[in-house]
Amino acid sequence: MRKSIILFAVLVQLLACTPGDPADSLPPVTAENCEPEAIAKIKDRKDRNQFEDLCVRRYSFRPSPSRGW
Repeated sequence: MRKSIILFAVLVQLLACTPGDPADSLPPVTAENCEPEAIAKIKDRKDRNQFEDLCVRRYSFRPSPSRGW
């Protein structure tokens, strides 16, 4: 029983030390970084696709003010 508790504690420690979100390693989403040439410089295909998605979604929807006509 004691061995299983120690093993569980070690596994929890290892999981807590794993790298965070891959978006942390991506460049900031700016107009310059969202150019096709800059996106092509990202080597990892998965990271490149994720960065492209962030570039497309960088503008958020803002509804127009209501009009009382």
